[in-house]
Amino acid sequence: MTHLTRSGVIQGFGQIVEEFGVDPDALMRSVDLDPALLQRDDYWIATRKIAELSARAAEACQCAHLGLLLAARTETPWLGPIGAFLPTSTTLAEAIADYVSHNSIHAQGLDWGLHLHGEHAWLTVTFDLPGLSAFEFRQMSDHTLAMAVQVIRQLSGGRCQPVRVEFAYPAPDQRGVYRRLLGMPVNFDAPANSVVIRAEDLNLPMEKSDREIHAALENFINSLELDARSELTSQVRTIIRRLLPTGQCRLETVSACFACDKRTLQRHLEAAGSSYRELLENTRLELAQQYLEDPRLSLAQIA
Repeated sequence: MTHLTRSGVIQGFGQIVEEFGVDPDALMRSVDLDPALLQRDDYWIATRKIAELSARAAEACQCAHLGLLLAARTETPWLGPIGAFLPTSTTLAEAIADYVSHNSIHAQGLDWGLHLHGEHAWLTVTFDLPGLSAFEFRQMSDHTLAMAVQVIRQLSGGRCQPVRVEFAYPAPDQRGVYRRLLGMPVNFDAPANSVVIRAEDLNLPMEKSDREIHAALENFINSLELDARSELTSQVRTIIRRLLPTGQCRLETVSACFACDKRTLQRHLEAAGSSYRELLENTRLELAQQYLEDPRLSLAQIA
């Protein structure tokens, strides 16, 4: 199954690329993605495509640390529904554990783990994305770890400042840029991509902790996980529902979200006993019924 990521993980992509004098729409099209996919935060895009887009943008901007720069410029990391869930945890340790357990509703193909050793804890990520080039791996590593640093700082209200960041690739030429943007020591050629924090910081209480709300939100998150891990037809239906209101719902656009061409997607759907046309028409009927039941919408608006 194709791993998917919500488009909100690269919020600000267009703005920062434009600052380098590069057309973001052209970059999107260069990796067979419709620029309209980045107009909202909750589109599903193949995680493999995110890696390809990041690497292509870094090359076009002649900025090898573009993935790191994009994350460092994001003051409030986009986490979607899970962003409301994590602050209701009891401690930072529970919040991180919740993130590790439920990250699939936000970004798939990223396997997180938290490991304790002595006075420190390692929040480590590996990528289940076969075929990544070395440069794509670097961009994914930079962006993912920098965002993890932002999330830890945000969840703790700035009380937890990571000790260092470790990257599982050789040291780049501009090592100083990493320390400046991340604000902490950085190691390269590490055994794994990790954010290292003090173990004692895991006991920090969450300022918005609420067990009742936490339980309710966890039930909601669990329901979203079922959808995020569902079979191909459900994933295609979800993308169609998101694209239909934008006027950009075409087979080419939908197949690009799965990092494949339209014939490949059609073949997979046929093997699953369905077709793009069938899913499109059924989704249109479902939406039309929902709209007709909404008294606030006129027939002209529905049309």
